[in-house]
Amino acid sequence: MKIANRVTSIIEGYEHTQQIMKTVEKDAYLTCVLVDITVLKGKPEIEKSHYSFISIKKEGLSFWVKIDNSNLLLSVNYCDGLNMDEIRKFDKYLYSPLDISNVTIDITEVLRIAKGNSGDDFPKTTDPKDTQVDMRLAPAKEGSVWYVTYDAWGDKGPRGYLRVMIDARTGKIISSQ
Repeated sequence: MKIANRVTSIIEGYEHTQQIMKTVEKDAYLTCVLVDITVLKGKPEIEKSHYSFISIKKEGLSFWVKIDNSNLLLSVNYCDGLNMDEIRKFDKYLYSPLDISNVTIDITEVLRIAKGNSGDDFPKTTDPKDTQVDMRLAPAKEGSVWYVTYDAWGDKGPRGYLRVMIDARTGKIISSQ
């Protein structure tokens, strides 16, 4: 499905997903949002975002709605047969409902917070073109949280890694490694 403009926020992307989920599976809840970031001329741009949904009616049925900003496309994939009991043993928050109504810190602000924590030093030690920034918005014991990962590779293998966990409501850094 074509979309008219680039998606620039989580809420805007969620509104697009709701249009298609009404036709695919209206009884499903959001569990996670993944965001692929590209930094162009020092400014972060959303390349793709993926919204994960779980069916309320059929245990183990999940959907991924992908928004591709490069091609202005929205697509849906599904997986049937997830063993939810096994998954919950591994991580009780994985595939739990994500309430985005309390998310007040969006993508640009999250990146600013992560960079100010210790991400500022990260790009100095690596070539920016070798650095990938991934973001995940998901439920956790602390509530809705952002996980921001900086991952850099060079000719000789890994050059740097940083992961920051940020409260999606307050912007407070929960952990950094």
